[in-house]
Amino acid sequence: MTVQSLVSLFKSSLNHYCTYPLNIRKRTTRAEYWPCFIAGFTLLCTLSVLCFIFSQLYIRYDSGICLLLGMILYVILLISGAVITIPTITALIRRLHDTGRSGWWLCISFTIIGYIPLIIFLCQKSQPTANRYGPVPKQRK
Repeated sequence: MTVQSLVSLFKSSLNHYCTYPLNIRKRTTRAEYWPCFIAGFTLLCTLSVLCFIFSQLYIRYDSGICLLLGMILYVILLISGAVITIPTITALIRRLHDTGRSGWWLCISFTIIGYIPLIIFLCQKSQPTANRYGPVPKQRK
């Protein structure tokens, strides 16, 4: 894959995320789900690590600037998490719909072992025919 095709894939994925942030009545393909999930996960992990680094720098050097930067990053982390969480959950439910499963399968993630089948479900191919959640996504216009 070229860089241009990856950028195009991410743009279409982001467009799908932003178009249907609260809609759980559709289907989402793997190509529409995974790029934005990975980008959001990476963003939140990066902000978390930076918050941790600045908190450790503040503890070690008692620097006011480290405290200020750490607090700013923490607020950005909280806002980003709030903005990213709801569209990610709805996209996850649409992804489960695409594999022919109910969104209630998300509840298995409340158990630690439940993440394994959930990730397997999210990585599966789309159902090749229309199901009760809508037409095959590649046939949408």
